[in-house]
Amino acid sequence: MSIAIYSPQDSLRLKHFSELLLLPRVSTITGEYRFYLTEINHQLCLLDEKGKHPFTVDFSNASLQHRLAHPQKELLKKALGITSRVQPRVLDVTAGWGQDAYVIAHFGCEVTLVERHPIVAELLAQGITQACDDNAAQRLHLVKEDAVRYLANLGAPVDVVYCDPMFEETGKSALVKKPMQILQALVGYSSDDNALAHAAINCQSKRVVIKRALHAPVLLDKAVTFTLKGKATRFDVYEI
Repeated sequence: MSIAIYSPQDSLRLKHFSELLLLPRVSTITGEYRFYLTEINHQLCLLDEKGKHPFTVDFSNASLQHRLAHPQKELLKKALGITSRVQPRVLDVTAGWGQDAYVIAHFGCEVTLVERHPIVAELLAQGITQACDDNAAQRLHLVKEDAVRYLANLGAPVDVVYCDPMFEETGKSALVKKPMQILQALVGYSSDDNALAHAAINCQSKRVVIKRALHAPVLLDKAVTFTLKGKATRFDVYEI
């Protein structure tokens, strides 16, 4: 993992992440690591290899706001079955930085986000807290747990389960933006996508939506109800 803990002063929170994930702790930034986890003004953030461009989860970023301004282009909205009259309860089992979940919540849905990586979950929780005055953010409910285990122990069924397992992009799309670069550096590419997809399909929800690379094979042997295709990705929709 090309990440270190930058802790020029003692910080219990940074010490916790260092011990939990076996990450090296450094007091100076030398460029040896691709990203550095640190605290600035008591806020957790990630710095680049030069110690610049602090990254935090921010739901007011321009890219996300552009998506919200053009809802007619959101294939995700159609895949989840969201309309002006229908706002399903959604379980996002691959939360990441919460961008998709925030878009879903913006359309009026209650969204439970499941994220197992401690640093990703902590940054996401921080972003949700900071956006607490935002109506959409108030509909986000974070669970810090392994998604397969969470689905196996789900008490009441939800309307829709949404899965967006990280896949390695190629070609022009491989030039991913910084947030995705950080997520890839932290989490890497999942080796249990099939297990997650099967856990989702078996949890008694009404619909399961799986995001895939455009030409990637399906994750389930169950027939896809319908597929929505974009330029580089698609949504495989299973109605139960």
